Amino acid sequence: MGLKKFQVVFDNPWNTYYSGQPVSGRIIIAVDTQKKIRGLVVHFKGEASVKWDVTETKKNEAGSAVQETTVFTGQEQYFENKFNVLGGGGNEVFIEPGEHSYPFMTYLPPNLPSSFEGEFGHVRYTVKATLDRPWKFDQDVKAAFTVISPLDLNLQETAKNPVKLEKEKYFCCCCCKSGPLTLVLSLPVGGYVPGQAIPVTVELDNNSGTNVANVICTLRKIVSFKATSPSNTVKKDKITIVDHKFGGVTGNSSKTWTEQIVIPPLPPSNLMNCNIIDLSYDMKVEAKLPGVYPNAELKTPIILGTIPLINYQPPPPIAKEGEGQLNPGGSEGVEPAGPTGVVSGGGWNSVPQQDPNAPAAPQWGQSPGAPQDPSGPSPAYPQQPQWGPPSVAPVAPPDGSSQPGPNPPSAGYPQQPQWAPPTGPYQPPQGGPPSQDGVPDGGTLYPTLPPPAFAESAFGPKNIQDSTDNQHTHGNMQFAPRYPVYNYNTNPQQPSQPQ
Repeated sequence: MGLKKFQVVFDNPWNTYYSGQPVSGRIIIAVDTQKKIRGLVVHFKGEASVKWDVTETKKNEAGSAVQETTVFTGQEQYFENKFNVLGGGGNEVFIEPGEHSYPFMTYLPPNLPSSFEGEFGHVRYTVKATLDRPWKFDQDVKAAFTVISPLDLNLQETAKNPVKLEKEKYFCCCCCKSGPLTLVLSLPVGGYVPGQAIPVTVELDNNSGTNVANVICTLRKIVSFKATSPSNTVKKDKITIVDHKFGGVTGNSSKTWTEQIVIPPLPPSNLMNCNIIDLSYDMKVEAKLPGVYPNAELKTPIILGTIPLINYQPPPPIAKEGEGQLNPGGSEGVEPAGPTGVVSGGGWNSVPQQDPNAPAAPQWGQSPGAPQDPSGPSPAYPQQPQWGPPSVAPVAPPDGSSQPGPNPPSAGYPQQPQWAPPTGPYQPPQGGPPSQDGVPDGGTLYPTLPPPAFAESAFGPKNIQDSTDNQHTHGNMQFAPRYPVYNYNTNPQQPSQPQ
């Protein structure tokens, strides 16, 4: 039978990391007979890719119509690290019958773009372990993990500003001009985080004789995919995340609506440091008009961050049956999956309940110091709180690269989980010289900010199989990135460790 188990297990229960952090875990192998290999290779990779095709009908030299398909592609690589955790010295080694665990660790470079999975492209981070077998096909196992590039709304001036847009529309019939139809959209601020409710106020003052069939408010995700081959081409995709129908307004009347639209788990705006995928969000309000009249509409950008505005306290979400439903890809009422090993009960914005069959969650402990960039303190490194405490401090890379320090697995590499990613939000240092414990004096900027959970993307999992995989590749090829989600209605709970 040979190979009975081949798995990648991350030490972080969410499989979620900030750029600049170490990623650690174990390769689990179980065999029922002795297995001869040249080595066990671990390969980390971070990259972005876009791809789509366009089919056109053209005439050939004979004048006949033919279908011609052009495939547009673009790629970007952010980091790659490949090393042996067993063997690799030129001699063959043996794996004896039974189950074995081989630890690994690498450091993520700073300033990586956030994980993203879209219809025509992705930003993806994976680790693949390969059993290098002499005179046989190699066997692989592959796993993806989430990387988050923090976006602090407190550092975005436009995120703090209130929004009020107004549009007037007149209707003309022959030589007569009706009174105006006035549409107004108001928001308290322009920046939010997943889990927050956007308080939307819409006013429609209809001084015309024309009836408005419906007023619809829509939160949209706008993605631009940029191909570089065979030519520089951009494909824009606009996706409805949440929509809400307020209803109609008869002529010579007015209405005002206030609604709270809850933001599901989504990647932060911009995808900073990615040059082939742009990501933004907007809020669109549209008054549907009859006949030949063009609809009246208002649009405003929405900045989606990973750290909420400290001086803005959102109202608690109001659940209304059948209203404001999540609409990923156009399917209303779809509830995103909760974290593995966690029973959500009421969806991603409810209090997670521990699965009785899941392993115990890690306990809170003192936060270990973040690894220091040789050039000095950097906001790329989250400070507090962490999963803690480690049994042995990890060895920081001496040159700031993603290579581990001087203690590889063969030289007493720590077996236990090391400095793992925070359950709390990213905390930029306050400046000034670091204290003796490695944390800048003055503490963190947002000590009262409750930690988020990390929930799977509202748009669900995507297939991560690529051209480097084959029938011998093990692992779950369906992956959904996890993003910080804040719950302002309950006290934060620790996540359960996935099975």
